[in-house]
Amino acid sequence: MAGMYGVGVGPDIPNLYRDSSWAMTDAISIPYLTGRLEAAITNTTDASITAWTVTAPYLLFGLAAGYFETADFGVGVGLRQMLFGRESGPHKMAAHVGAIGYAAQWVFDEHFFFDSTNVAGIYGSYGLNGGLCYTWAFNSSSLYLGTKATWLYSDETFVTARDYQTVLKQVYDDHVFWTPYIGWTGDGNNRRIALELSATIGSNPSTNRTEAMAFLGIGVRINDMSGK
Repeated sequence: MAGMYGVGVGPDIPNLYRDSSWAMTDAISIPYLTGRLEAAITNTTDASITAWTVTAPYLLFGLAAGYFETADFGVGVGLRQMLFGRESGPHKMAAHVGAIGYAAQWVFDEHFFFDSTNVAGIYGSYGLNGGLCYTWAFNSSSLYLGTKATWLYSDETFVTARDYQTVLKQVYDDHVFWTPYIGWTGDGNNRRIALELSATIGSNPSTNRTEAMAFLGIGVRINDMSGK
């Protein structure tokens, strides 16, 4: 069993999933926190559960960056199966599948609770993903790269007034996003440090253009939490 914690920097998470604005190239880049717990099911199969949030680091930045995130939380589950390479040299290939869900409440600025005319939103999404990952392992480090496809269904309700009761409109959408990534890991003191660069790519339904968002993350993986 292993655990991971880290921080990523990229465009604001609701802007990534929200079809109502789809300002992918104009989204604000902020840090977000993530954690993951992994467990080996067999010698070649791992299961994982991941959680992330934007709210906590948003508070550190003065609660004002385009709009005011009041609460958000995401969770994902996944299975990873090694296809080849466990015993034969440094080159390894794995396939992974999973599911994700995300929910958030937001307002355009911090004065929402004192002004009932401001617009707020309640957002939710869920989806499935899968992909392939290649790893080149050498000494105590490794280089990895891969790609992931995610089908995501989302719905958002725009409301006004402090009680979130007055509905202005509702927006529903489903999209496929592609996420190529590349990363490096290094081991030491029973911990693994990882640096990863990724991009989320999707089509903008309002312009019919393909747009992309870049993410950069650093994480620390505790290689063995079982005490063995």
